[in-house]
Amino acid sequence: MTGIAALRQKLPDFARDVRLNVGSILSPGGAPVLTDKQIWGVAVAAAIASRNGSLMPAIESVAAEVLDSSTIEAAGTAASIMSMTNIYYPRNPYGARR
Repeated sequence: MTGIAALRQKLPDFARDVRLNVGSILSPGGAPVLTDKQIWGVAVAAAIASRNGSLMPAIESVAAEVLDSSTIEAAGTAASIMSMTNIYYPRNPYGARR
């Protein structure tokens, strides 16, 4: 069982939609305009940005089969930039900049 499949099995019943969607969005069918490398690069960046201790290793282990180490590092850089953007450009609850 891959890390993603194991992670999906841990999701509770109330997260059924998430369980179903995880498999589809991480495939060319779920993201037809992206290459496999782009899909897994985005997945790694999102996992790192989430800071979830279960999600990060599961995504990174599968992504390592598709991506080289420099691309995984670049995804980490993207996650860092996304985090800085969230800090520097806060929004009010209605979506407008403060």
